Amino acid sequence: MYNVLLVDDLLKERVYLENLLVANEMTVYSCDTTSKAEEIWNDKKGEIDAIVLDVMMPVDYGFDETLFPETECGFYTGWIWLWKGLNPNNTNPHPIDGKYIVVCSSYIDKLKAHIDNKQNPEELLFCKSENIKFINKGSKKNDEVFNALATNRRNKKLFPMN
Repeated sequence: MYNVLLVDDLLKERVYLENLLVANEMTVYSCDTTSKAEEIWNDKKGEIDAIVLDVMMPVDYGFDETLFPETECGFYTGWIWLWKGLNPNNTNPHPIDGKYIVVCSSYIDKLKAHIDNKQNPEELLFCKSENIKFINKGSKKNDEVFNALATNRRNKKLFPMN
């Protein structure tokens, strides 16, 4: 089974994508905040194959306050949670190493520029790896997310795809 952690604060988008993935025999752990995502991660990280993440999300009650300035008022909340919230001690390899990450945003170019400007070598290297896919939100976002996950699942030979 292919297990996906889906993090998106927009209910309509989250439910549509969750239903699409479940219909294609993926297990989905779905949530609307980074604090709920962290709870799921802490409980299921050994089972999770992929994380689908909205970047622009509200900062919620469980978010590490010391990281708030880096979110730029919520603009990069999802990314900051993924990169720093899940790795507070800056260990190498990062806890998400080996997981497939799909990052969704209407501002992918701005996010990439933000990452480039920080000049964190590990973060830059990870963003250029085959384990991450950046997808612009738009009319075909859900199809692109599904296709990226299906391809990753097929490459891992976790499920025979036709």
